[in-house]
Amino acid sequence: MAISEFQAGRKIFETVIAGFLERRSGVVLIEGPAGHGKSALLRQTENAAASLGALVLSGVCSAAERGTPLGALRQLLAGVREGLPAGFPALGPQAPAGVHEFCAQIDALSRQRPVVLCVDDVHHADEASLQYLGTLAHGAREQVLLVVTRSPYFDRSYPASLDGVSPGGGVERITLKQMDVEEVDSLLRRQSGLARHGATPQELRDAVGGNPLLVRTLVDELHDRDPVAPADPVSGARFARAVLTCLRRSGHAANDVACAYAVLQSGPPPEDVAQLLALPVTTVTQALAALRASGIFAGLRYRHPRLARLVLEGMDPVAQARLHRRYAALLHRTGAPIAEVVRHLETSHTSDESWTDLPWAADLLWEHAERLIGGEQHREAARYLELARAACQDPGLRAAIDLRFAAITWRFAPDTAERHLAVPLRMVEEGGLSTGRMDVLARLLRAQGRISEARHVSARLAGQLGDVDGAFDIAARHGGAVLWDMPEQTGADLAAHEHFLADSTLSEGTVLSIVRALRALTLSDRLDQVPVWCARLSEAAMQRDAPGWVSLFATLHGEALLRLGDLPGAERCGLQAKGALSDGCRSVLAGAAHTLLIGTRTAMGRHGDVAQMLDTLAPELLCDTVFRPGYLYAHGQHLMALGQAAAALHEFLDAGRLLTAWAMDRPLALPWRTDAAEALLRLGETQQAERLIEQQLALPDGRHPRLRGEALRLRAAMAATPEQGQTLLEQAVEELRRGGNRLQQAKAMTDLGRLLQSQGDAGSAGSLNRRAWNVAQACGAQGLQEEILPGLTVAPQAGTLVPRQAQHDDRGGKLSESEQRVATLAAQGYTNREISTQLWVTVSTVEQHLTRVYRKLSISRRQDLPADLQLKCVEGA
Repeated sequence: MAISEFQAGRKIFETVIAGFLERRSGVVLIEGPAGHGKSALLRQTENAAASLGALVLSGVCSAAERGTPLGALRQLLAGVREGLPAGFPALGPQAPAGVHEFCAQIDALSRQRPVVLCVDDVHHADEASLQYLGTLAHGAREQVLLVVTRSPYFDRSYPASLDGVSPGGGVERITLKQMDVEEVDSLLRRQSGLARHGATPQELRDAVGGNPLLVRTLVDELHDRDPVAPADPVSGARFARAVLTCLRRSGHAANDVACAYAVLQSGPPPEDVAQLLALPVTTVTQALAALRASGIFAGLRYRHPRLARLVLEGMDPVAQARLHRRYAALLHRTGAPIAEVVRHLETSHTSDESWTDLPWAADLLWEHAERLIGGEQHREAARYLELARAACQDPGLRAAIDLRFAAITWRFAPDTAERHLAVPLRMVEEGGLSTGRMDVLARLLRAQGRISEARHVSARLAGQLGDVDGAFDIAARHGGAVLWDMPEQTGADLAAHEHFLADSTLSEGTVLSIVRALRALTLSDRLDQVPVWCARLSEAAMQRDAPGWVSLFATLHGEALLRLGDLPGAERCGLQAKGALSDGCRSVLAGAAHTLLIGTRTAMGRHGDVAQMLDTLAPELLCDTVFRPGYLYAHGQHLMALGQAAAALHEFLDAGRLLTAWAMDRPLALPWRTDAAEALLRLGETQQAERLIEQQLALPDGRHPRLRGEALRLRAAMAATPEQGQTLLEQAVEELRRGGNRLQQAKAMTDLGRLLQSQGDAGSAGSLNRRAWNVAQACGAQGLQEEILPGLTVAPQAGTLVPRQAQHDDRGGKLSESEQRVATLAAQGYTNREISTQLWVTVSTVEQHLTRVYRKLSISRRQDLPADLQLKCVEGA
């Protein structure tokens, strides 16, 4: 019958007393799982017997001493060696005479006073000691009490000897049971203040299956814990030590089985664990019974998740990894689902572990990664591809894994994707990469904008295919021109791009085509649509956990806004592009974001900020990439703003050489010739400047008003007469207005104002300068504003204009909101029809508003509209 510790203590005490009174011998066998108080009861027995004058001989058996003959017996006799014959016991288990002599000596001692032999964990005793004790239990005549403890769940290595100790008749069996809820409740009531922790008796009992040691430890920890601590009772250092003690006392097999289940977590059947640990199934089954009886397990799982974590925390990480590895191999052999196998492969991976014993692992991991990619789980797929690479023994296959890894990680870790192409690139030089993989490599390099490397790989590919004559064409096609440059587009082409953008869903398969469509619109008269598309695509990229794509689309967005003259918007996009990437990211996309910010802040006049950025940017990030010319161009503009025309000219010409070499020279994409011409003009090289301007105008892009206006502005600086210069500048202002290049328009207006001023037309010059200042302010070009009208700032009440001479003219009055809207756009150079389109009113309405504005401001034409005419609602929009 199973009884509690308290009941067992009373029963043993009664047995001891009865034995003394009746002068009889006997055996008390205390059984129970680890943590149920067997050793504590044995100590009580020793104390009770000693208090009654008995000779107490005690010993503790351990698994480590199982191989030492008579080790347990020597422990028992250590305290009475002086009273025994010299050399006793000297005979081994093979000599029956020695056993009988031992029993006779114990009988002799018992005639003097009672003898109580207490043996803890007798299941660990050596065979010889068990034989001596078994004989003593059978043959003792006087007051000899043998009290032993054991676990009923150990592998019975010595069944005959254990049977000898517990022969059936004359044995008092005491089986210790788990604590029930009432006993736990009684324990809790004896500890004041525990109710405030919210731990109920049922919860405590269920957490550890009623194991007395663990329950008491939990109660003690709850008593000492801060009341505001988390309510989970299964925690604390003392509890952790108690759990590990229970496992250790349950034996090696139970401990190994507990570790295996803690590592595997999935509750595998005993047969699998037996194979994993190379143990008999019966041993594993018996170990599980011990773990369940101790309250640590329920079925094939830990009773509480914290128990499993405690066991894991006490394990060597290398041992954990090996268990996962062996279990993965077992699952693979038995045809388990791939996801289950690779989970254990991932957990088993350590940097110094060889994969030679798992030749199938790389293929399986790659297959699992592809399944994850199909489910849009790209970050998880990247982990398994990296693991597949580590497991792969074939250099060619390893390179293929690198290529696949780079393809999927560019969306969220572009710098990592770029680094993973280093080995395939090296294999190209060594001749170790197949033609098919070389083609994939060239395409990836092209997608990353690494033009020179893409051209080189494509040329090597053509050479291997035997098409030496066509190598240049292949290099140009794969080198990046198809993606990053655009031939002149027809209206039908642009409509097709717009339809594609409207119908496409952002994905691995469409992203490059989407970039191509956006660039086509950027280099057309539909530039104003690009920001709308880029904003939508950035949002889609964020939803798809693709910060690399967010950075790419934000950069394209910012470039479009920079061309449109929206410098604050371009800066916001540059910061978004930079912020989408991880700190310290050294990707070409990070370099592109920095380039956008350099160009934008230079146009804003924030040259100090640009200088700081140039100090932190590593230009080699963009070396030989599609973004390198843009960086050179932006850096050149910064140098021009600082008055370093010669250095700027060098940057502009280098950008042009790269674009020409890559067959990507489109002035609409990068008008390096006009900037180089402006630098040459500052250096006094008029003829060279004229030659560059003529070259640009002769190209197909030269017909675009945006570029034609820039060229006309520079030609005006070389005009033979002021009249000729004025005509060219007036044409430039109109062309730039038509082309939507507001920043260059403001510059052209400023040049025209200066020319008029030099001709003595101060009135027209002042009006034009005010309009130019207004346009520059709308662009956010603070540096240009200061250059146009030094010292002028926005009035405190911007948006409300008090007309001139209002205090003397009863016609004067504040402009209405509608009049302010119309007047602001007119001051920025928009025509009446353009204003009507933007404000959704008729042309007639615009004309009526302007008439009232002129009357209130006492002016007669739009050129006289003041420069400080601003509108709060326009700024907010």
